[in-house]
Amino acid sequence: MTVHDMHIEFNQSLQQVAANKTLKYLPQEIDWILNKMQDRFIQLRMKPKLDERGKPAGGFEVSQLDSDAIRTIIVSSYDLIPYIDQDGRRYRCFLPPDYSYLLSDWSYTTLLCGTSSQIIDYTMYITALRQDQSTRAAAQFYQNLQVQLGTGLVSIPNDLPYGNKYNGYEDIRDIDFIRKFISLQGKWYWERFDNLYYPSYYINATTNPQGALAPYVSVDGVTSSVVKTSSYGLKSHAGTGKYFDNRLSATDNISGLNSTEFYKSSYYSLISELSNGVLYVYNDSSFTISSVGISYVRKPQPISLYLNTNCELPEEFHQNICDLAVEYTKGTLGDIQGYQQKKADNDSRVML
Repeated sequence: MTVHDMHIEFNQSLQQVAANKTLKYLPQEIDWILNKMQDRFIQLRMKPKLDERGKPAGGFEVSQLDSDAIRTIIVSSYDLIPYIDQDGRRYRCFLPPDYSYLLSDWSYTTLLCGTSSQIIDYTMYITALRQDQSTRAAAQFYQNLQVQLGTGLVSIPNDLPYGNKYNGYEDIRDIDFIRKFISLQGKWYWERFDNLYYPSYYINATTNPQGALAPYVSVDGVTSSVVKTSSYGLKSHAGTGKYFDNRLSATDNISGLNSTEFYKSSYYSLISELSNGVLYVYNDSSFTISSVGISYVRKPQPISLYLNTNCELPEEFHQNICDLAVEYTKGTLGDIQGYQQKKADNDSRVML
């Protein structure tokens, strides 16, 4: 089902709208609802992982059926560099820009056995580029938009899917879907990385600045290069190591686990923690960690009629998203049954 088909399904399912009994929804309004329901559909597949006491341990698990429903956005294996944290008791791993939900994580560990480990020094280079709005006085807005950051260049409409008839937006505020498309295409962080927060900025973080191009954003012929830059040193341990699954645990359990001999993080059973967009893996003086891997659910590209970007989820589940969108909208329009379904959905089904 293409984005055009989803719009038709949406309008035909809302008969009082399709029959002109009330004002029609604008394409970008339908896109907003479809994306909201796509996110909700993905959330409904996620089940929080529980520890032995039945309390959330952090991270999520997915049943076979639910995994099949979102199979197109599951990244089965992704390598992370474990940087030595300042306190020396744990490693910190930066999650990828398209990260959404963590499914599993593992580490490659090396026993020291009285030997010293090799330290690798890194410098993390940060470049943040501001996304400006169009300066045109009248529509069409965002007909042409380019972002160059790090070693990547994303261009609209050049990078849009084949067959698009993109001609810009009618409202200067309609930049959200464009921004999501650009950040995913460029593999850039948006507004946040590590402890940095730059509102309305794309963020490129790399330990290899070789070949980096001068950053700029060009919107409808007006070019800007408003950037923020910084850098800081990081260290990691070299080695190949042996594979072991991590024990992902909730933040409030970490202290108790590491203070108990049989539960603390060890060479064979490492404790990990997900906090503030960073995956922490705990160690002690007997071993080092040379690599960390994760399996995760990534952010899908936005559904947009203007950009001609379709739903990335498997075709057989597109109707479910349309049904959720219609149910949600009927509740908004005042339909009693639709309102009750929408309220029940908000009260229970989307709670994690």
